Amino acid sequence: MDQLIISVPNMPEVTYDLVDDPITIGRAPSNTISIVHTSISAHHARLDRMKGGYKLTDLDSTNKTWINGKPIHELELTSSQSFRFGAIACVFKSDPIVISKNRELEETQHKQIVELNAKLAAHNTQLEMAIKDREAAQQSNQQLFSKLEVATKMAQQGESHALLLTAKLKETELQIVQDREAAEAKISESLKQVELILIELAESKKQVKGLLGLNKDLSDRLERQEQQLSSYPKEQEKLQDARDRALGEIEELQSELETARNSNQQLYAQLGETNQKLEETVQKSEQDLALLSANFSEAKQQLETLADLNGELGRQLQQSYQEYENMNAEMLETTQNAAKENAVISSKLTDAIREMEAVRLENDSLILLNKELTQQIEAARQPLSSTPEKQQIPQWAGNRELQNPLKATVPEPNPVKAKLEESIQQKEPEKLIISDESLRLLLEPAPQTVAVMRNGLQYFLRHPSDSKVLQELGQKISDLVEQMAEIKSHPVYKISTGISALIHEFIKFPDQMNRNTLRTLGQGFDSLVSLVDPKILPETNRFSQPAVLVIDDDAEIGAQLVTALKEANVHASPCISAKSALDLLNKQKYDLVLLDIKMPEINGLELCPMIRRCSQNHKTPIVFVTGAATPEIRANSTLAGGNDLIAKPFDLAEIALKSLVWIYKGQLDAALKIRKVA
Repeated sequence: MDQLIISVPNMPEVTYDLVDDPITIGRAPSNTISIVHTSISAHHARLDRMKGGYKLTDLDSTNKTWINGKPIHELELTSSQSFRFGAIACVFKSDPIVISKNRELEETQHKQIVELNAKLAAHNTQLEMAIKDREAAQQSNQQLFSKLEVATKMAQQGESHALLLTAKLKETELQIVQDREAAEAKISESLKQVELILIELAESKKQVKGLLGLNKDLSDRLERQEQQLSSYPKEQEKLQDARDRALGEIEELQSELETARNSNQQLYAQLGETNQKLEETVQKSEQDLALLSANFSEAKQQLETLADLNGELGRQLQQSYQEYENMNAEMLETTQNAAKENAVISSKLTDAIREMEAVRLENDSLILLNKELTQQIEAARQPLSSTPEKQQIPQWAGNRELQNPLKATVPEPNPVKAKLEESIQQKEPEKLIISDESLRLLLEPAPQTVAVMRNGLQYFLRHPSDSKVLQELGQKISDLVEQMAEIKSHPVYKISTGISALIHEFIKFPDQMNRNTLRTLGQGFDSLVSLVDPKILPETNRFSQPAVLVIDDDAEIGAQLVTALKEANVHASPCISAKSALDLLNKQKYDLVLLDIKMPEINGLELCPMIRRCSQNHKTPIVFVTGAATPEIRANSTLAGGNDLIAKPFDLAEIALKSLVWIYKGQLDAALKIRKVA
């Protein structure tokens, strides 16, 4: 029979026989397997029977289901498979009979796989042919792309040619207009010359008609004279003389008529030449007009071709413009992502600057510690010269990379501590009221102790495989917590307790160590360094009881956060609605806001700027709680006005420590501002 072995911290292992199908696991009593623990959701996971075993499915739990340090949603369980529900370790054991059947099934499947391989070999030829067809199609696509590139170049050349043709067309149109005007001027001048010739011809016709009339009159007169001569023989001589005279006149008239005819012929010749010239001019003009008409038709065809080409170019330009718009949108998105990455980089740069400052303070503390240790050694050599074992300065004080800094000698507790304990032993720890002088005496050795521990953390971050350092660091912080037990209401004790709890979580569950949790641990030590500074002890002695507002639409997660803060002696109020949270923030001053990002109606990124506009909480630290701590989410949370971010699934000790860090940072900044004004 299959079995599930469950290990709850500080409790014996429990083995469950897996009989039902399906099997539900969670904190609620209605589950098949009920596990009462804060890291288990009400309905955490489900086991479904499948051929050969079980399939594990995570039911979107808060603290996830883990295997090898990675969250999973579905998993086919194998024999001796280890996994975790939040902080609960589990092992799945398969039934030996089922394993035997599985082996038989695997052999059968192997035979089937061999048969399938034979069929697969038969299909390989078809696959190779398909691959060849695909390669041929790819070559065809490449040829099409080449043709497309040639067409694109031709389109570009066509665009240039279109511009040239447009310029030539304009020049041709201008030349046509000029030629037409010149032809019209020539025709107009020729018509004027024809009109003049016609006028001269009309005058010549009139002269000819006059001569012909005169010739007719003379003929009539001659006939009449001949009749008179015939009728008057007597007068024949006279008439002969008259006839001779008349003949002379006729000859003269005939001579004049011949002259007129010659002149008329010359005029007709000139008129013929003029008509010929006119016909040639008209013919040339008609040829010019035909040529101009042909040129105009050709130009019109070119314009139509250009219009078609411009239409195609327009479509291509529109397509190119669309591609440009798409590229522009992609560039805009890339720019926004770059801006978000810059914000992340700025945040990391700020953290790096803080770490550099911490390293500088660390070096200063090392120098001070080295000096004091040297003085102690010099002082010890005189009265303890006969002592066989002498105190030595640790090598790490000179070279931090050589030795574990936790091996440095921590100063002994202040001798005034005994008297101080007597003066306060009758008071309740949580209601302890201590004078500034007593607090100074009690915390006098704390700066050197904290500096040594922070050096130990820096050493561990550089040598994470050295688990001894983490254990020694846990022992040192536990000793400090024990020494500070008389002032449990003081921030130094609370921060020290939070650091101790997180370090012991790391020792017990090493897979919970990651970049985010180690960053929280470093923030805790940085806060502790500030709080033990003797210059600000009077301010830390007057810190008020902190109040925290937890805003999360999931009431179960909100309750877990409130529980974690309550264990750290911090009062917290849950709120599941953004609108009701704004009402509370406008009425009351809080020291910290824990804000979920994914909420209905108004999400956390939208609510954060609204909180910054609340008069009483515009400077209150805001820590986002989210299930997706991506660089983009971190950048957006910073841009929205958040101070920090913690990722789900979260550890309760990490929540408590990060909350205390931001609570006392805000109170300390406010106290120092008041002191500066005073």
